Order: sequence, then structure tokens, then C-alpha cells
Amino acid sequence: QSEDRISVSAAADSWIARVGRAGFDEAVENEALCMRVAAALGLPVPATTLLMRESQPVLLARRLDRQELPDGVQRRHLEDFCQLAGLHPEQAYEREGGLAILDCANLIRRYSQAPALDMRALLGWLVFCFLVGVGQAHARTLCLVESARGPRLALNGGLLSTHVYPHVSERMAMYIGKEDRPDWIRLARWREMAEELGVGTRYMLELLQQMTVKLPALAESVAGELQLTGPALKVVPRILKLITNRARQSLIALEAERT
Repeated sequence: QSEDRISVSAAADSWIARVGRAGFDEAVENEALCMRVAAALGLPVPATTLLMRESQPVLLARRLDRQELPDGVQRRHLEDFCQLAGLHPEQAYEREGGLAILDCANLIRRYSQAPALDMRALLGWLVFCFLVGVGQAHARTLCLVESARGPRLALNGGLLSTHVYPHVSERMAMYIGKEDRPDWIRLARWREMAEELGVGTRYMLELLQQMTVKLPALAESVAGELQLTGPALKVVPRILKLITNRARQSLIALEAERT
């Protein structure tokens, strides 16, 4: 396969290899699914390659602070949002003194070369994390990376559905309308957040609907493409079920509002 032909030198310079996370079963498959689905939705995530080795699967993620050129690999500037805000790395979660979504939006408006596009990507990322159950989506996973025209938003941290693990809190890393418990995040919370950000409630709810309609089938398709549908896998089916349930609940609420 083409994935197996990635050179060792290129992987060392431009890729990060992940082989699992302590306490998270099937973490590589989990992250591979989440990252590939996010990319298919147009979110600014690094390219990934899943290698299904006999001993253990490996996920290669392209480094955002590296750029491959014909004559070699060049470094490019990257800062996560905690660094931009001058916070200690441990101040990642909002409830622990970290950045709120409004703080992140203000950083985009201040530094991004394309603030309108990056604001939409930020909101899309937040909806994605809610629907997929990414409970560790905090400010350190957001960054601005240098491009040819200036800084642009990118997602520097690996996306992992943590809400499918019974021992992990189901709270979100950032509040959505002053609520971080997924079961309590109703349409009113999305409206509150939109008003706080100044993006318009209709705009926010249309984005929510677009993603809830598209995400379940897309996740199923990507799982099939990555060959993550075998009976040996236990966590991936739970992710797909979580996505379907949260998307259905959101769509029911959106439909009820229009009637």
C-alpha cells in the first residue's frame, strides 16, 4: 500500500506516530476515525495515515509546524491558543481557568489572516466535538500556523472521542452557552453562544443542522474505508452510535422548532 512507502526520514521530519494512549482502548482506531471524518468535513486538521500492523496499529499525523519542500523540510511558526493568550499549559480547560470559546474567537479576530473562514471552522470544530464526544477539545488543541498569506487556524491536537469511555467525564472542555454537560446542551445553549460571539443565531443553527445531517453517514463511510468495522473492534461501534444518537436528538429539536 502507498502508506507503507512513506520514507523513514520523511516520517521522522514531518510526521508524528501514535501507537495508543494509556487507559483508552483502541485509541489509535478512535483517533484515526475522528481525524479522517473531521478532514472530510473540511476542518483544518493534519493529514493522517493509519497503518494496520499485526502487532499494533499506528497512526501517522503530519506535523503542522513542518512544511515539505522539494529540497527538504522547512519549519513554520505555530502557536497554540494558550500560548497566544499567555496562559500556563496546564490552564487548558475552561472550568480550570482556561480559555472560553469567546476568548478563542477573539484571538482569531485579532491574529488570523482570514477571520471569517477561521471563525466558521472554529464553530464547526465545536459542533463536531459535541456530536462525536471529544471531551478534551480545549484551547491547546487550537493553534494558528503560518501560511503564505499569514496565520490561519489549525487543529494541532489529535481528536479522540472520549465520551465513549465509561471512566472519562462526559463534560465538554469548553462551555456552550454556559453549559458543558452534553445532555443539557439544547438549542437555546447554541443560541446563547452565537449571541455571545456575535455570529447570528440563524447562522449557528444552520451550521448545526448541516453537520448533524451529514455526520452519521459520513462516519459510517469513513469507518468502512479504514476497515474499522470488524467484530474485533468494540470502541468504534460505540463512537458511531454516539454520533447517531446526538445527531438525531439535535435534528429532532431543530425540526420541532420549525413546526
